[in-house]
Amino acid sequence: MSSRYSAFITVNGRLWSGISSRKACNGCLLVEPQRHPVISHANAVFARILREAKGLRIVWGESGDPGIRERQLSYDPDSTAIPLKMTLVELIPVGLRFLGAAFKVILKDDISSISTDGVYFGDILYDSCLSKFQLATIRRVNAGVILNLFILFGNYYRFKKALVKSQATALLVSHTVGLSSGVLAREPLCI
Repeated sequence: MSSRYSAFITVNGRLWSGISSRKACNGCLLVEPQRHPVISHANAVFARILREAKGLRIVWGESGDPGIRERQLSYDPDSTAIPLKMTLVELIPVGLRFLGAAFKVILKDDISSISTDGVYFGDILYDSCLSKFQLATIRRVNAGVILNLFILFGNYYRFKKALVKSQATALLVSHTVGLSSGVLAREPLCI
């Protein structure tokens, strides 16, 4: 980690620790994992505002980067981070559900009705494929669509596990589209 980055974390931690804050006792706010520094900063500041307004404990979704984890934790000394990993045993049923959805998509040649657990993701999958592959439309289901479907399913079940583990009562996402933020925004909070 660069000394500039490390210095930011130190100064930022001092700044936010010096601000008196309300006791967090009204539930948990799960904040999406975000690598982009500007979006991550905006999410962190807004998470602190929500913490004060609603008395929520901040739980950061981990991106897997220790530097990002340290930066997130510097915004609130009482916050925690939760890993968004799944064990091999947990991945087996997810893989089977993905395979079922993939066969359905391939046989129908249609991604608009993709869902899991009653949550529809066809629009997110479609938009993500258009963006990633710089297309105006999707004429046929191809390997790129199936790869994005795999990422979508993985994210959905990782986020669902994080919601259960953190006992989140609220979510903070920066977007309502995409294979990460968009999927998390569709997570039902009634666990």
